[in-house]
Amino acid sequence: MLTKRALCRLGLVAIMMAGTVAMGAGKLEASSVTTSVMPSQPESTRPRPIGPDIVVPHRPYWHQDAIEVKGVDVDIDIVDQVATVHMAVTLFNPSRSPREAQLALPVPSDAAIRAFGIDAISEEPNAILMPRDEATKLYRDIVRRMVDPGLLEFVGTGLIQSSVFPVPAGGTQTFRVVYEHTIKAESGRVDYVLARSQSVDASRVPWKVAMRVKSSRGIGAMYSPTHDVSEERLGVNDLKLKVRNPQSAGPVRVTYVVGASDGTSATVLLYPDARVGSGQGGYFLLIVDAPDVEQAKHTKREVTLVIDRSGSMRGEKMEQAKAATMQIIEALDDGELFNIIDYSDTISRFSSRPVEKNAESIAKMRQYVSEIRAMGGTNIHDALLEALRATPESGVLPLVLFLTDGLPTVGPTNEVVIREAASKANIHKRRIFSFGVGYDVNAPLLSGISSGSRAVATFVEPQEDVEVKVGQVFAKLHGPVLLDPVLREVRVDLAVGPGALREVLPGVLPDIFAGEQMIVVGQYNSGEKFRAAIAGSAGEEVVSIAADFVPDQASHANAFVARLWAQRKIATLIDALRQRSADPDFNQNNPAYKELVDEIVALSKEHGILTEYTAFIALESEYRQDLADKGASRQRHFAPAQQSRSGAEGVQREATNLDMLSRKQVAPASTSFYSVDAAGGRAASDPVQNIANLSLYRRSNRWVEASLLDTPDIKPARIIDFDSKEFDEVLEYLVANNQQGILALDADVLLNIKGQAVLIRRVQ
Repeated sequence: MLTKRALCRLGLVAIMMAGTVAMGAGKLEASSVTTSVMPSQPESTRPRPIGPDIVVPHRPYWHQDAIEVKGVDVDIDIVDQVATVHMAVTLFNPSRSPREAQLALPVPSDAAIRAFGIDAISEEPNAILMPRDEATKLYRDIVRRMVDPGLLEFVGTGLIQSSVFPVPAGGTQTFRVVYEHTIKAESGRVDYVLARSQSVDASRVPWKVAMRVKSSRGIGAMYSPTHDVSEERLGVNDLKLKVRNPQSAGPVRVTYVVGASDGTSATVLLYPDARVGSGQGGYFLLIVDAPDVEQAKHTKREVTLVIDRSGSMRGEKMEQAKAATMQIIEALDDGELFNIIDYSDTISRFSSRPVEKNAESIAKMRQYVSEIRAMGGTNIHDALLEALRATPESGVLPLVLFLTDGLPTVGPTNEVVIREAASKANIHKRRIFSFGVGYDVNAPLLSGISSGSRAVATFVEPQEDVEVKVGQVFAKLHGPVLLDPVLREVRVDLAVGPGALREVLPGVLPDIFAGEQMIVVGQYNSGEKFRAAIAGSAGEEVVSIAADFVPDQASHANAFVARLWAQRKIATLIDALRQRSADPDFNQNNPAYKELVDEIVALSKEHGILTEYTAFIALESEYRQDLADKGASRQRHFAPAQQSRSGAEGVQREATNLDMLSRKQVAPASTSFYSVDAAGGRAASDPVQNIANLSLYRRSNRWVEASLLDTPDIKPARIIDFDSKEFDEVLEYLVANNQQGILALDADVLLNIKGQAVLIRRVQ
């Protein structure tokens, strides 16, 4: 990790992967890492091509006085496997004279135009649909005219082309198009893709994307690997979706399962990668959807709330914690069990063992909570052991909600001792959901206690309401429907030998609650179809949710699966690094420490997933050499991060990594950084870009594929210019591997193609 002083010498501010800190609790202190996502600026000095402006809403093109795309609104209606796309594109003419425009709209190759029109124009312009092969020719023609090969990222799709229409000087014009196409379904799963540019420049245009799905069969699991999507269930067969972050570049992908009758569904997405295992194999993403409360057979809960009443909780925090306690207990179903333990340097409890929720116990609970007063030190060790001591009633799921706002000050205070004591004492397998309130907590300690019990830690920022945050977590714990789940292969031949699944994440699967979705990623090593199932207990029954793995259906379009696996793997390794760093003997001189660090860096580089631990690999070579000359080894970058265990920096690091561990979407397609000069000016750059399964790094005036980074000053074996015969061959190769998106990049690209370093030069 770079210090602030070192970063200043380099002329850089601290850097981090886009979306990493943003996903966590907030910005880090100036001495640590911040996030900046800044799209590169439009090339406004480009000369204007002769003729009408060609408008490609998916990939805006800028030149002097160019017609601008001001917004794109998309509404998608899917009925069974037919998608009808309504698109409205608003244009603005910044020039002082009317300008002519022509629409070029990439669409699925089997699309059919249903309507096309321009607002405020009485005579509708014509629009024609070009199939894939004809569209490719037109893409090439447009690229030659616009001197921008980036449009070729849409090769392989169809194209709607309009006739010329006017846009008034200083005014706007909106065109509306409706097209229809069928969606392929495999094994009861439907995959919808809205094509959009992977260029960072394209994110300047505001998009709105909404979807309505209706099916003659029940709709099960819904998942988007690319965007954060809100979901509203209008019925078993009716679903409304809205993309919350449509500005994130790249295609919008949505997957959902049909045919689920009991509310439970599972499906698998596969990405082929021959490097996984000795035979055919790759990466998998398993989506499991649990039924809602009405459909599910769920387990009764026993909830123990452990409340910190040390002196530092005095005032508003204490009142919020007491309100959260009453809110949670009153939200329990009748017949479920509860208890309250409050602690400072001493331990008190509502009851010697959990009691059933009823009118009498609720009245006594309110009286008990109202009398809790904040004073004294913080005995985390004894409070935890007291919460784990009682034997739970048979057939219940025992939950602990453990809240603290401070570091341990009474009793055993060593982090390792407390964590190991809690693990040893938890013989009844209670799930410990911990809450760190404010910044004066040991964040890795709380995370370690929770993750070791199939639960998670949550951190409450100083400005946040404790009652609200605790209530949000507890609301998700309604109706446990599958406990102690395990992913196993279903072996009908009873053969003894290596399994097809490995590197499964999360390593210990969490319980599944009603209406919840679980995302499991990992690697598979099989060329033959096989079945795997998540099995667990539901009350007194054993429940199994199975899905078929069909390697023949693996697709290069699912490259995001490998990146999501790498994202979680890196977070898992970082968590191990932070947990083990509680031991003072675990440092950069320890071989195990070096092994973890090297694996984090290798995965980060290969998959283009940067964190504050690995951002230095994105720096230009002269900066990295400068670090090396000063003896700043790779391992030393990690040391301060491990020492930050409390305070704003320590808490936010932990919250960021916890989010990365559980995040369902891949990190943004591009990662932007900025540099600061002596006068405080800021210059944007985009040194990391992920296209399909490729991670590329900006090195001076070119993009370099990650696999070529270890060879400094590598000389390309071949140099290929756009629009040459060799370029046609490379384009065919890129399309076959779903990698044509690299042509959206704004500089030359150095690729590893079949073991050869090939430089693709843009138009000069």
